[in-house]
Amino acid sequence: MKLESNRNLRKVVLALAVAGYCAIPAIASAAWTTVTESTGAINGTVPWIQDTSATPVDHHVSISAKRGGSKSTAQLAVGDEVTVHWGLADAEGDTDANDASTKATIKWLRNGQEISGAEGETYTLTSADAGKKIGIKITPTTATGIPAVGAELTLADITNGPGDNDGSGGSDGTGDGSGSGDGGGSASDDIPAGPVVDNNVKVVIYKTDDTNKKNLLGTTDILATKTSYSVILYSDANNNNKVDTGEDVTSQYDYRWRFSGTSAHGTAGGVVKDTWNNTALVIPATNSEAGTAFNSSSLTLGDDGVQGYSLSIDYQIK
Repeated sequence: MKLESNRNLRKVVLALAVAGYCAIPAIASAAWTTVTESTGAINGTVPWIQDTSATPVDHHVSISAKRGGSKSTAQLAVGDEVTVHWGLADAEGDTDANDASTKATIKWLRNGQEISGAEGETYTLTSADAGKKIGIKITPTTATGIPAVGAELTLADITNGPGDNDGSGGSDGTGDGSGSGDGGGSASDDIPAGPVVDNNVKVVIYKTDDTNKKNLLGTTDILATKTSYSVILYSDANNNNKVDTGEDVTSQYDYRWRFSGTSAHGTAGGVVKDTWNNTALVIPATNSEAGTAFNSSSLTLGDDGVQGYSLSIDYQIK
């Protein structure tokens, strides 16, 4: 009886073991259930602008210039073709093979004001830029990361390298990459800092009543008393020594009159009284009247008045 009970017990244990073995695969093969809702997208940090130097500086750009089709490293001048270069950066290391999106945001500035129609990576300097600081607005825009667009960066002077007034952004993840200031250029650029110069400026001195405005500079024409003389400054872009349409830049400059050489009796010339600055010079009839009209801290006319002197001017950009 006992033997039979043991046999029955072994059968039960074996049956339970087999049943347990078979149940394990059934649990493992259950289907996955997908949750239909999801969280918001993973975002990186906003992109920002860097220059293209060997050790990039954030919130700056690099520039290059061409003069007459060839590379120029001289101070920017009227007629130069200026191109801005930059890189994009963010904390994730995103890169852009073609930065066309950022190129489309560039606007050029003259003394901080947008230049009408001047957009894109290249700008040719005009006579209106003479004496001015040239800057840009640029918005970092990437095609590879999220967020794709950083804050607009305003650089007031792209020739001015890193300095105390540079634009700067916040720390990774919280900064917007924006900035503004007097700086903006790269310290590695070969182009000197400073406002745009106009190497094409030429001067005309003519009798005010001469409708042809014949230039008396460089001639031996005799000048006269009781006569008015006027000035034109022009930017001779085509170098033809003529004041062509659109070349007159007199209003962009201050000028002062100068008596050159010595008078008939040997009195040294000099700069005339500043009341004649930026206006036609009228030569009086008498020596006494000339002294009253023209004497200044650098000029004292002699007994012969203005006789013997030549006329010239000094000028500077306003």
